[in-house]
Amino acid sequence: MTANFSVHTQSDRGLLILELSGFFTVEEVAAFAAERDAALATLGMPPNRHVTLCDVSECKIQPQDIVETFRAMLIDPRVAAARLAIVTGSSLARMQVRRLVDRPNLAFFPSRGEAERWLFAETLAA
Repeated sequence: MTANFSVHTQSDRGLLILELSGFFTVEEVAAFAAERDAALATLGMPPNRHVTLCDVSECKIQPQDIVETFRAMLIDPRVAAARLAIVTGSSLARMQVRRLVDRPNLAFFPSRGEAERWLFAETLAA
């Protein structure tokens, strides 16, 4: 299975939506990172103020070199989200992603609806 990804934004909500599936190569991770960076630029927000929903529920377990490539991309403080919600399909995928990123304001969810509710809970309460 080859890699697929999509990157979308909802500017009115300051939301970056990332969807990943399949097996990635280093080049595909780089293409994904470039598309993510371009999408962030369109949000028009100060750095680190957006929220991100990342759906990896259809992503396969990745080889270690790809995991490290994703890790380097995800820990970049210039593009870090204020909150990061990750939708995972399996507990194995959740464990692999958890090893990638250990940071505050990160949570894992079984569904996109739950992830979005958590991302915007503070906004709704205000």
